[in-house]
Amino acid sequence: MDLTAIREDVEGRFRAVARALLSGVDETQAELHSQVGQTIEGAALTVLGLIPEGREASLVLTKLEEAMLWAHEALAKGAGGAQPAQPAPVAPAGPPAATTPAAPTVPLATAPAEPVGASAGS
Repeated sequence: MDLTAIREDVEGRFRAVARALLSGVDETQAELHSQVGQTIEGAALTVLGLIPEGREASLVLTKLEEAMLWAHEALAKGAGGAQPAQPAPVAPAGPPAATTPAAPTVPLATAPAEPVGASAGS
């Protein structure tokens, strides 16, 4: 499949979904849905332009369509006033809360003096 055919296929798949979702939503929601569609459509075009045709390319397209549908679903659920998800705060790094004592370490001075691999009977 050439790049023009890929572009037409991707645009047909993603834009049809976007048109169906944009009916009956306010302008703010429409803009968010549009951004999601454009972002995932761009990713599809980029990736499909880089990889050879085949089963894997079909799976890439299918999974990107699925990702787009879940993103639109999340936007639709958030339309009632919920805010978009924010990344969870990262807990500050600190020492582990271990309850068992650490294993004792062996000082280097007690290491054997002979080279590794040498045997006592040589």
